[in-house]
Amino acid sequence: MEVVLNKWGNSLGLRIPRELVENFKFQPGSRVTITSDESKIVIKPAKSIETLFESHYGKPMTSICREEVGTYNEEVWGSDIGGEIIE
Repeated sequence: MEVVLNKWGNSLGLRIPRELVENFKFQPGSRVTITSDESKIVIKPAKSIETLFESHYGKPMTSICREEVGTYNEEVWGSDIGGEIIE
């Protein structure tokens, strides 16, 4: 599929044909990742945080509880000195 690059500010932009928009379910504001590999440019839909959680935990992000995600150990930096405490 061939498309024409157009000037967009100081950059160049391209229009994604309707067939690809529908196939990948793109909409205005959709995020993509762009990479290059020697002689080609690759554009892929970006993975959302919801998609990453679902692929890792095997269920929707909204059904994951805090205990499944785990906790972190708070770092102890020592006693407060100086003016870093804001009240």
